[in-house]
Amino acid sequence: MLAYHSNPKLKSAVLRQIRQHEQADRVIQGVYAKFTTRGTFARGCAVGCTLESLRRIEHLRTLEHGDHALYERYLGVPIALACLEDLIFEGLSRDEARTWPRRFARAIRPGADLSLVGPRFLRGLLAEPGAVQTQCARWPNIQPAVANVIALFNEWFLSGQKPSTERWRVARDAAYAADADAAARAAYAAADAYAAYAAADAASDAAAYAYAYAAADARRTEFRRQSDLLLRLLREAPMGGAE
Repeated sequence: MLAYHSNPKLKSAVLRQIRQHEQADRVIQGVYAKFTTRGTFARGCAVGCTLESLRRIEHLRTLEHGDHALYERYLGVPIALACLEDLIFEGLSRDEARTWPRRFARAIRPGADLSLVGPRFLRGLLAEPGAVQTQCARWPNIQPAVANVIALFNEWFLSGQKPSTERWRVARDAAYAADADAAARAAYAAADAYAAYAAADAASDAAAYAYAYAAADARRTEFRRQSDLLLRLLREAPMGGAE
């Protein structure tokens, strides 16, 4: 699965539609889609507006505006990244949220392999300066549990070989045992994705934990940091081969 199914024209069409939603002030937080009395699309969130854009491009009579899995079918974008786009959108300020669908779509290169963007986001969420590392500094006793999960991601990316399920389970259980706050819970969610199942919403779960336990005045900053991290990783994703 490659981004935009390796079709630059699809990206251009999606961006054109999303820009129209943005300019018409149709991008709103808190709901996937709102409809007029005639049943036509009126306003929606990042996912809702993007899927409405795809409905128009694909000339579909109808589609489910809250179905994150449609990103894989129509955009070649993993469902985990659709969940992340959704979560971050809801945490940004109103002005930042209005432009977020366009910034997300624009950062993705047609033909890019996005399969490791989710895991790399999780690693960055845990390891880079932000809510998780702030909590680790505050509660040194949970640092080893978080560091264990970061080490598994580092090994994966350096070797190209994902660590075994059992090792993810051990790291997950250690994070659970150290469950003092968001840092441990974020690490638990990150490890659980690979310990038990490939959870589509694991990345957004971990991101939500980091947000929830950030100081109230730092929560918007945390989501802005997460948005910057995700956009950077999308731009850096390597190009794939033929689909």
